[in-house]
Amino acid sequence: MRWNIALLGKVMLFLCCSGIGFAAAEKTHCRQQQLRLSADFIRTLISRLEFSMKPAGKLVEELAQQSAFRKLGYLWAFQNDQKYPFAQNWKKTVAQNQGEFTDSDKTLLLCVGDILGAYDLDAQKKELEHLAKELEQSASELTQEAERNRNLYTALGPLCGIALGILL
Repeated sequence: MRWNIALLGKVMLFLCCSGIGFAAAEKTHCRQQQLRLSADFIRTLISRLEFSMKPAGKLVEELAQQSAFRKLGYLWAFQNDQKYPFAQNWKKTVAQNQGEFTDSDKTLLLCVGDILGAYDLDAQKKELEHLAKELEQSASELTQEAERNRNLYTALGPLCGIALGILL
């Protein structure tokens, strides 16, 4: 009976370590998707700027309601917290976002609040396009890292579980 409980404990340990490995592998992939989706959001924002005379806050709020951008947590937070002027509200919601973004990713996204409404239309479009390209470039750089991490963590997790099971 003790042997069965010990074996069950080792199997549970193995499964937990494997799960942690797979979750760690998924983290980089999620960041990559968030960066690409943010670049798409900015490009959609650029196209809407050309044909809409709406204030920046209303425009972003409309885009946030589209199903394509629902995975962007900072947009959801933005549309639910409209207490401050656009730039201040944007910076607050992006800075507080607990997604997969790094500080450098957030710094790029924070620039949207400085650009929208601060320049003429052509300058806004040019600066936003530059931001979208930088986000897309960051996502592209993550492609190799995501593959390497996926292979590493999905192998390392189960191996650690086996090693711990042997040690215990």
